[in-house]
Amino acid sequence: MEAYRWKSAYVLYNKRSEFYRCLEAMGNMVTIRRWHLWFREVPARVATQADRDSVDAILSDVQTSRRIHIVMMTDDDVIDAILEQAFHRMLLTSQSHWIITNFDAHKKQLDSFRHSGARFTLLSLFPDKSTPGSSDLALTGRNRSTPHRNQTVPDGTPNRLDLGRTGEKTSMTELDGFGFSKPGQNLTRLDRCRDPLSNAALLARDSVSILADLLSSSEEQKTSRPFEAWQGQENCSQINQSSEVKFRGASGDVSFDGCGKRTDVNIYIHEYSDGMEKEVGSWKTDGAVDMNSTIGYVEMNSLLGGRHLQVYGYLSKPFIIKKKHANAEGLTGRDRYEGFMLDMTDMLAARLNFTWNLTMGTDYKGAITSGKYDFVLFPMSIRSRRMKTMQLSIPLRTRGYFLTMKKSDRRLPGMFQFMAPFSKRVWLCFVAAIVSVSLVLAANNRYNPNEWGIAAARGAVSQDQANNLNLPNSLWSTWGAAVGQGPEFLPRSYAGRVAAGTWWFFVLVAIASYTANLAAFLSQASVQQEIKTLFDLAEQEDVPYGTYKHYSIVSFFKKSKEEPYKTIGRYLTENADQVLTADSRQAMDRAIKGDYIFISPTTYEYEILKERCDMVILSSDYFFKFQVALPFPLESPYVPEVNLALMHMAQDGEMDLLENRWFNKKKDHCKSDKAKSQGVLGMDNFGGLFYFLVMGMGGAMVVFFVEWIWFMFQRPADGSNSAYSQPNKNNKNNNTAVV
Repeated sequence: MEAYRWKSAYVLYNKRSEFYRCLEAMGNMVTIRRWHLWFREVPARVATQADRDSVDAILSDVQTSRRIHIVMMTDDDVIDAILEQAFHRMLLTSQSHWIITNFDAHKKQLDSFRHSGARFTLLSLFPDKSTPGSSDLALTGRNRSTPHRNQTVPDGTPNRLDLGRTGEKTSMTELDGFGFSKPGQNLTRLDRCRDPLSNAALLARDSVSILADLLSSSEEQKTSRPFEAWQGQENCSQINQSSEVKFRGASGDVSFDGCGKRTDVNIYIHEYSDGMEKEVGSWKTDGAVDMNSTIGYVEMNSLLGGRHLQVYGYLSKPFIIKKKHANAEGLTGRDRYEGFMLDMTDMLAARLNFTWNLTMGTDYKGAITSGKYDFVLFPMSIRSRRMKTMQLSIPLRTRGYFLTMKKSDRRLPGMFQFMAPFSKRVWLCFVAAIVSVSLVLAANNRYNPNEWGIAAARGAVSQDQANNLNLPNSLWSTWGAAVGQGPEFLPRSYAGRVAAGTWWFFVLVAIASYTANLAAFLSQASVQQEIKTLFDLAEQEDVPYGTYKHYSIVSFFKKSKEEPYKTIGRYLTENADQVLTADSRQAMDRAIKGDYIFISPTTYEYEILKERCDMVILSSDYFFKFQVALPFPLESPYVPEVNLALMHMAQDGEMDLLENRWFNKKKDHCKSDKAKSQGVLGMDNFGGLFYFLVMGMGGAMVVFFVEWIWFMFQRPADGSNSAYSQPNKNNKNNNTAVV
């Protein structure tokens, strides 16, 4: 574990394991190294359903805790059962690494899991990991050195163990599992057996050979109680003779020190992955570990490689969008939809070599917990409460809330927008003022002795000036002053001058107000230009604002103690019935109708940018931000692999490509709005004014024809048939007079 640089692991053990007595020592070493180990005892045998349920519960805990390093310290009987259940629980993946301490675990037990991608570390007493067969034992019996002290038998000379009287050939009784001959069978006939032996059988074989040698030596020396030599270091004086035993046994080179402990013992370390086994190191009795592992450089197989996944989709623009012509073109399945997540899943499939089938629906939460789908294509916000029911990938995007409303439109319906600065009532009063002032001037002209009419009657002025301020000329002069052109005839009396001066001052203020209000109406910043942040929203009181009542941001506003959130929260609380809606779509529809600012999540951003030219996003940046990720069922084994692929996609720029494709904030289809947003006036602003000009010119032409016809057919006073008189010969200026 230290050679692999593990810092944590899950340890499965049972009491029949040869390493069980090492657990206490292992715990002490873990404490010193500050590792984190979780110990769980597994059944000694997996024979009943209760045993299998017990193992499954333990493996479920391993899966829940997301441990990928497992140490299995069990006997050989339960290795197959544990690995089989671990495979079905997806614990044998390209990220998992198992250390199996049982010396009898061999490659054939792991062949069933060679395509899982899992890595195994095995321990062996033999460098080639091949357990010798009984035929090898027979050869060692004939060809090895005899275990007798300082006694050597030439190669090829049969070696017979003298268990009775000297020179008597004794048969041995076979012990189950140790590979000895049956009763009455010579040891030399072991070469007929071809079954592999366990490590315990090999060790027992060498033990019997040593014991036979010691018994033979004890009989010759007539030594009593020969077994006391094997009771510990206090009997070292009695077992000095064992230090002289050296031979090539079934378990390797056999030799002992002066206290009867075996020396020069090597435990070989093997790694198994993808059906291939390789020796990578060894452990010696002095505690030294010589490792040459390539496990960090082995290319990991993809757990998703070759798999067909079931994926659940939920319509959420622009993550998944139904194509406009899907029904008309008869598209089916995946081809009916497009969007950010579909393109991303295609890229993941290309990287991880899997295929997938899309199922669309509306219950994405149920799809996550149902267990029918491998993952769900929905931008799930990352919240702590969700970690108990699902797993989430690394963040895909940062989302949040923004302010949106319908674009303000101060224009009057129809063509006469130039009349917008004044209300209809003001316009009517203005027309009435023109008529009234004209009547006052005409009455003053008729009855005031100092005005043009009375002055002409008494000969103070010429007769032609008598009609300067009659009713028609008064109307004309008043209108000329009203439009800033000045009057054609000025009053002569002081009363007329007072009336005219008052009218001129009135006109001065009216024209200035109209001009200023028209300019303000056409260029002044609207509410949508004034509100950019939450501070602006909290300070204004002209337009109501609100959102969906169950959004988490509503709770945040109400609980906040800082501005502007506190002010907004108080407003939402006091006007909850008017500004908080029962559904998010209802809030969006209300904003579309106008006179309402929607505190919207980014769910509606794509719709506003790509589909609605009548809506505008007020805030330039998100607030109350959160991150979204792909949801997976709890305990899904695919999350680490998908996360790694997503990180590689981000590093390669593929995620930026998708963001530019699906989250472009430009309103390309609303290009005409750009000029309006900059205050540039178009023909729709002045079209009515041009129509008014055309109608005025048309009216003048009509009056012209009426006048021409009237004078054309009117008989002159001298009886001529022409409406035009002949030139007056007595006119010194020789001017032409028109009757």
